[in-house]
This record gives sequence, structure tokens and C-alpha cells, in this order.
Amino acid sequence: MEKRNSEALRRGSTRLVASFLADTRAAVAIEYGILATMIAVFILSIALFGESVLNNLFEVVSSNMAENTPGSN
Repeated sequence: MEKRNSEALRRGSTRLVASFLADTRAAVAIEYGILATMIAVFILSIALFGESVLNNLFEVVSSNMAENTPGSN
């Protein structure tokens, strides 16, 4: 009886480990979590630093256009 119980326990635990290893839902959830975090960091960085970068870009373009436009002196 003891041997049969330990054999059944071993088979059950083997099935449990096999089903755990075959389940990929947790890995997919982690990947989606990482992707969502990366998108959030990108949006936050654009919100914090994007305005100054765009302002600098437009100032450079504007000053170059003013310098290179004939008759603007």
C-alpha cells in the first residue's frame, strides 16, 4: 500500500511539473508587462523632455531660415 501511494504521488507530481513547464501564460504576461513598461517610459520621457527638444529644434530651423533667406537683413 505504501509503495502504491508513493508511486501515485510521484506520477501526480510529475504531471504537475510537466503541466507547469508547458504553461506559457506567465511568460507571455511578463513580456506584455515589460512592453507596457517600455511604452510608459517612452511616453513619460516625451512628456518631460519633448517640449524642450522641439523648442530647440524649431529655434534652430527658424534662425537658419532667417539667416539664409535673401532680403531678410
